[in-house]
Amino acid sequence: MLGASYLAKAAPDGYTIASMGDAQTITAFLLREPPYKLSDLRIIAQWGYHISIMVVAPDAPWKTMKEFIQYAKANPGVKYGDQGKGSSVWIQVQFLAKEAGIQLDEVPFKGDMEVLTAVLGKHVPIGIMGYVTARPQQEAGKLRMLMTFVPGGIDSEPNVASLE
Repeated sequence: MLGASYLAKAAPDGYTIASMGDAQTITAFLLREPPYKLSDLRIIAQWGYHISIMVVAPDAPWKTMKEFIQYAKANPGVKYGDQGKGSSVWIQVQFLAKEAGIQLDEVPFKGDMEVLTAVLGKHVPIGIMGYVTARPQQEAGKLRMLMTFVPGGIDSEPNVASLE
């Protein structure tokens, strides 16, 4: 956050650059009075991209994000598994909850495989994990992808809702 704030205020002379994850860009949306606007930053290169997916068990009562959001509004505190507070996935869920007007309760795990195990074992009804972890499980019929946090969605998954 400090680095992104410094970068946003720096002269656009090409000498001040930073390597940041999505946490720095999403955090500005979560704060009541962010110290910078996303328009103050300019992306010049992308090193990599992690596609995050919200997954549920195949027999979950929500078939669509709209159904899930309606349920979560009526039942605050739905538990979800992720990689822990402060992770980019956690920040994405905070943004989703804020935008949708819902309250979700985090159950932190040490990584995608623990989240996957918790969803498959029905310890949490929702998991947030990487697409590369979720896809084989969906193909095997063990998980259903409910949503991706990728704006515009995933080309290979046209039926999966996106955060827009």
